[in-house]
Amino acid sequence: MMLSTNERDFLLGSLKVNRKADVNTVQRADGRGLLEFRRMQMSLRRCLQEHQSECELQLGRTRVLAVVSGEVVAPFPDRPTEGFLQFQVELSPMGASIFEHKQAHKAWAAELSRIVERSIRDCKALDTEALAIVAGESVWAIKCTVHVLDHGGNLVDAVSIASIAALMHFRRPESLGNDSTLIPLSLHHIPVSISFSFIQLDPNDQDDPVTLLDPTDREEKIVDGSITYTFNSFRELCAVHKIGGVSVDTNVVLRCANIAAAKAEELTDMLKEETDKADRVAIEQRRAYLRGKEFLDASVDALSVHKPAPLDVSGLDKAMEDIVDFKTLHAPIPLRADHATQAADVHELMQSLEQASEGLAITEAAREHFHQLTQTVHVTTKPVGTAAAAVDDNSDDDDEEATVMHVQSEFHAAKAPKEEPIEDVDMGSSSSDEDDLLAAIKKK
Repeated sequence: MMLSTNERDFLLGSLKVNRKADVNTVQRADGRGLLEFRRMQMSLRRCLQEHQSECELQLGRTRVLAVVSGEVVAPFPDRPTEGFLQFQVELSPMGASIFEHKQAHKAWAAELSRIVERSIRDCKALDTEALAIVAGESVWAIKCTVHVLDHGGNLVDAVSIASIAALMHFRRPESLGNDSTLIPLSLHHIPVSISFSFIQLDPNDQDDPVTLLDPTDREEKIVDGSITYTFNSFRELCAVHKIGGVSVDTNVVLRCANIAAAKAEELTDMLKEETDKADRVAIEQRRAYLRGKEFLDASVDALSVHKPAPLDVSGLDKAMEDIVDFKTLHAPIPLRADHATQAADVHELMQSLEQASEGLAITEAAREHFHQLTQTVHVTTKPVGTAAAAVDDNSDDDDEEATVMHVQSEFHAAKAPKEEPIEDVDMGSSSSDEDDLLAAIKKK
């Protein structure tokens, strides 16, 4: 970001005018005092499946995202019982337009990574020997990657605080089993970085430069030097980093160190409070997941995401209790009832079956017609071979061919007919029929 001449004159002029009145009443362009922090907010998240934790920190207009992940790797041969802790800072054009040229700001990203490593790893805040699983075979490699989402000034403090917060919120399995207990990292203390910037208002003036705490991106364009202190809650100095610039008197350095120690205690208390709150939310989410209930991401409230109006589920629990008994996980149906109730149920069942069968019952007229059809017979004749008596050639009366009479029902035609006695067929008493029959026999 380029700073115009008018903006530069305005920032320097506000410090000069206010400084002449009273040093304690000097106000900066954003209304803060010289030794006042911007508002800080953070959101912590955790992903147990990927062994990962996140911390999104917002310091004024500066916003960074620290992601801590872990994996099992082989240790160095000369250090078989020590794990790994690595830091990496990513400056993308999304954070600021000045980061478009990666090569130009690669050195600044490496400088930020070294400051964080010196503040956390080199001061032995994390016990790397506690990361060993099997000596000489497998150890945990913890990697912290910080992404600058928006550059609003004082990246050193934002990156350092976000990194230590993500490490505090990280959980790793105690062993490599599936049901292993999750444990936090072994942190001996919590180092916090506090940065100061110095502005020499008049090069010819022998007075001490103006000291600013937590400079913005515009103030960083006019500063003449800066210094970063790393303190823990025990007021122990962990690291000091001065990035060139104007010379500073010893009294100013000591005064800034005392201020940094006091600010570090306040930030440490805030970090512990935020991590404890995030742990409680993560535990509730884990319990809800194991109970099979749906839950929302804890970051919804923290990020002020618009949520729809909640549904009215006041009567849902009562309805579910009526349907399923969650204590026994069975439907609330009695397995055994008394005998009187069972007899009544059987009686009702029989009545319902009888009522259902009435639609299939035939009428009385249909039943009578069916009976008549079963009694209907018809006569069939079947030759049984040669005649019972031989016919004389000289006799006029020859015996007729014997027949067999069968009585069959229309509904039992498939059954084999029974043998009936041979009967003479009545030829009738008509004389004309008799004469015709005799004439036919004589012709034969």
